[in-house]
Amino acid sequence: MTRDLLNSLLDHAEQTRRVWDKKSPHDPWIEVEEVVPCSESTAVVTFLKESGMRCLIFAYHIRSRGGMWMHFMPTYEHLYGLKNDRLFQTMDRVEEKNTRIRLTQRANPLNDAPQMKVMSNGT
Repeated sequence: MTRDLLNSLLDHAEQTRRVWDKKSPHDPWIEVEEVVPCSESTAVVTFLKESGMRCLIFAYHIRSRGGMWMHFMPTYEHLYGLKNDRLFQTMDRVEEKNTRIRLTQRANPLNDAPQMKVMSNGT
């Protein structure tokens, strides 16, 4: 993870802590305890609450609108879904198809866009 992305992630984590701290006056969020990068654009952030309990977010960076961090609080269901082989198989299949399209476009530069199927409504 680049230094700029890490700095913006730390800012996002602190902003998230402040927002949730205001929403939880009975158990304030007192600090960003740990930031664990998972990839160039994802991380797990752990927060310490006044009660000693911890919570975490899964943060991911998107490039739209100049780039920004987004997050969600994962459940075990999210983790099982992300770990699912079907996700990886589908992503692999999509990447293989996209690679074939890119290679075709490279071989035939006059045809920049892949041909789209025109759906008929029966008329």
